[in-house]
Amino acid sequence: MADIQIRHTVESLFALRCSILARAKELWAIDKEMHAQYESIGGHTPYRVENYHRIYAVDNDQKSIDQALWRYLVRLYSLEKFMLCTDFQRMINEIDNYQTPDFTIENANGWIAGLKETIRDNVNTLVKKVYSEITNGHYYTGGGYRGEKKKRNNNGIDKMFILYTCDWSTVFAYWQDKPSIMDDLEKVCYILDGKTLPEKTLRDALRGDKTDTASNPYMSVKLCQNGNTHFTLEDGTRELLNRYGPSGAVIGENIKIKVFER
Repeated sequence: MADIQIRHTVESLFALRCSILARAKELWAIDKEMHAQYESIGGHTPYRVENYHRIYAVDNDQKSIDQALWRYLVRLYSLEKFMLCTDFQRMINEIDNYQTPDFTIENANGWIAGLKETIRDNVNTLVKKVYSEITNGHYYTGGGYRGEKKKRNNNGIDKMFILYTCDWSTVFAYWQDKPSIMDDLEKVCYILDGKTLPEKTLRDALRGDKTDTASNPYMSVKLCQNGNTHFTLEDGTRELLNRYGPSGAVIGENIKIKVFER
């Protein structure tokens, strides 16, 4: 049986923040008191609270809980499904490096209020960037860098095309987990069909099965050891990519995005 997932509101998240900070303050006070008691008899306390988050700042407990709360909102609205992989990673890095504002009801509600416009911009950027990368991309003939670099040359996205992506290394090399145009293209395919990217993506299928081929309802891919990826698009998907790709203006009532449903 799956665990019941609690869907927090901004108010309940802030209440949780206050509760955790209060308990943390009590915890440090108890730790300090026990340490002083052991010292009074010349002993050393075996009970020391370990500060796992390793944040060397006066407000380290606050920074730690705020980081978790901002990450919760990112997951709640599935932002990774509507952003370029590089842009999403940049946002996560900012959260991980404590570069976000304090998590207050006002700041969180303001962030949510701006999500609709932010997601529109993210999706437009995503679609335009994917179209540009495909139409201006290149691939290698033969053995990767030792082969000849070939520039794609067409007036749009073909039904079948090849791009240099390094997907083979990402799937079969444990030391590399870098997203590529394949990940962003998959997001765009689902967005154009008004559907949400599934939890298991093409990359998940490739890595999980340790195979060089995979498909979804919109395209199939084949990875090559020289770093190229062969793409085959469904006709309807190719038509939508060529129609909306140059402008990126695809947001409509059929787009299934959580924040739009509020």
